[in-house]
Amino acid sequence: MHKIAIIEKIHQDGINLLKNNSAFEFEIIEDASEENLIKVLPNFDACTLRVSKLNEKILSKCKNLKVISRHGVGYDNVDLNYIKKNKITLLITATANAVAVAEHVISMMLSISKNINQYDHEVRIGNFKKSASTITTLELFNKDILINLGILFFSSFAGSIVYNSVFILFYLLIYWISRCMRAKNIKYLPLFGIFIFLVGVVLCDLNILILHFLDNEFVGHRTLNPITSSDIQSIFFNFSSFFFNEKYAHVVTLHHVIILWLFVLGIFWKKVEKRNLQKVVLFLVIIIFNTLFATLLSWEIFDPIKKKINILGSFGFYRFTWLNPFFWWVLFACIVKCFSQLMNMRNCKTKTPILLVMLCTSGILYVVKNSWEYRSNLTLLLKNSEHSYNSNTLSFKDFYSEPLFESIKEYIGRDQAVYKVGSVGLHPAVPRYNGFHTIDGYYPIYSLDYKTRFREIIIDELNKVPKLKLKFDNWGNRCYLFSSELYKKWNHKDFIISKHRNLKLVNLDFKFDKLKSLDCDYIFSTVKIEKHNQNELSYIKNFEMNDLPYKIFLYEVL
Repeated sequence: MHKIAIIEKIHQDGINLLKNNSAFEFEIIEDASEENLIKVLPNFDACTLRVSKLNEKILSKCKNLKVISRHGVGYDNVDLNYIKKNKITLLITATANAVAVAEHVISMMLSISKNINQYDHEVRIGNFKKSASTITTLELFNKDILINLGILFFSSFAGSIVYNSVFILFYLLIYWISRCMRAKNIKYLPLFGIFIFLVGVVLCDLNILILHFLDNEFVGHRTLNPITSSDIQSIFFNFSSFFFNEKYAHVVTLHHVIILWLFVLGIFWKKVEKRNLQKVVLFLVIIIFNTLFATLLSWEIFDPIKKKINILGSFGFYRFTWLNPFFWWVLFACIVKCFSQLMNMRNCKTKTPILLVMLCTSGILYVVKNSWEYRSNLTLLLKNSEHSYNSNTLSFKDFYSEPLFESIKEYIGRDQAVYKVGSVGLHPAVPRYNGFHTIDGYYPIYSLDYKTRFREIIIDELNKVPKLKLKFDNWGNRCYLFSSELYKKWNHKDFIISKHRNLKLVNLDFKFDKLKSLDCDYIFSTVKIEKHNQNELSYIKNFEMNDLPYKIFLYEVL
C-alpha cells in the first residue's frame, strides 16, 4: 500500500477521494516545519504540498519519495534541480484556480476604480464627514478601459512583426482616430495604450529591426526575386486566393458559410434595422480592404520601392489578410443578430430553434470543410501509429522524439557545440530542439548571403523540380536540404517521413563540398540513401525505438 503525506490540510473533497481508494494510505501533516518534515516525510511514497517548502535538505532524506503533487499552479517552493536529478515526479493543478484568479482581477479592477480601500479606511476610523470629492474614483461605464487593458495584455504576445501585431496596431489606430472624431477631442488614454503596444512590438522584434535599420550590410533573404503579380489576371487570382482561401491566415474560418448566409440575408435586407446592417457592411468592407491592400502591394509596380527600402522587400504585406478570419467571425455574429431581429419583427415563436438550426448548419459545414483536423485528432486519440505518422498527427512527444536523439547524441560522443547537422526527410526543428546545431531550418528572416551559399548545396536537386526551385528562390523560409526524389514520392511541405512509410532514397545529388563549407559534419536522414559517393558521405548507423515514429540513418560528411 502506498503512503501519501498531506502537508497542510486540504479540502475535504480531496480527503474523501483518498479515503475511497484502498490502494492508498494517507496522513495529514499539519506541522510543516523543516525539522518535522525531515523526521516524518521519509516514511512516505508521495506527498501533497501547498505553500510549505521542500528544499534539498528535506528531500535528501526522503529516499522513498516518488511523487510530489502541488496543491496549486506554482512550483517555486520545490527544489527543481534536486527532483530532476533524482527522478521525482512533480505535478501541479494547472487550471484549478483559473476562475478564482479571473474573478480576483475583476474585483481588483472595481476596487481600484472605486477606491474602496481608502473609503473603507475612512469609515473604520469614523471619518464620516470627509468629503467624497477628496477621494478620486472612476466610472467604468463607457470608458476605454477595455482597449487599454487589452493593448497592455496583448503587447506581451506581439511575438513577431511578420504575424499579426503590425496589423492589429493599424486597426487600433483607425479605432482611436474614429473615437476622437466622434468625441471631437483627442483621447490620450487609448493613445497611451497603443504606444505601449508599439513598444511591445518593437521589443519583441528588436533583432529584426536592428538588422534592417542599423546594419547596412545585412540583406534579408526575402529580397531575392520576391513573388509579385505582373498582370491583371494574376492580380485577380491573388485577390480571390486571399479572399476565399484561409490557408494564408494559418487558421480555419467560416467564410464560405458566412457568404451563404449573407446572400440569404440579402433577400430581407430592407427589413433589417439600419444599425445592424451598418455593422455587417463595415466588417465586410474591412475584409475587402485587407484583401485589396494585400493584393495591390504584391503588384510588381511597387518592386522599385521595396528594393530601395530593405524592410519593405522582406515584409509580407499579404499577411494583412491574416486578420480576416477574426473579421469573418465578427461578421457572422452580426449576421446572426440580423436574423434574430427579423424573427423578432415577425413575433416568431420558433426563434430559438431557427437560430439553433442556423448555427448547427454552419457548424456542420465547418466540420465537413475542415475535416482533416478532426481526422487528425481522432487518429491521435486512437493512436493508430502504423498509419498516422505525419506532421498533422504527431504529438509533441512523438515529433521531437527526445529519447531517440539522446541516444544519437551519446553515440556521437562529441560536444554538440563543435559540430553541425543537416536533415533529410526530417523537420530541422527536431534536431535543433534536441540540442544539435543545424545548418538548415525554417527561418522567417536570415541573410541573403547564407541563402545563396545554401542554395549551392541543393541546386542540382532544385533543377529537377522547377516548382520546388521557384518556391525556394522566391521565398526560402524553408531552408531545407530538399530532395527531388522524396518530393515526388512524398509531397509534403515539411518532408516529415516516418519509418512506416518505407521510402528509400536512391540518389542524393548534393554538392557535399559546399555542405562541408557550412561546417556540416553529419546528416540525419529518415530514409536510407542507397547511392552516394563514398568519398563524400559515409554511413555510420541507424537508430530507432519501438514507440517513436522515426528511423534515423546517421551519415558523416567527409
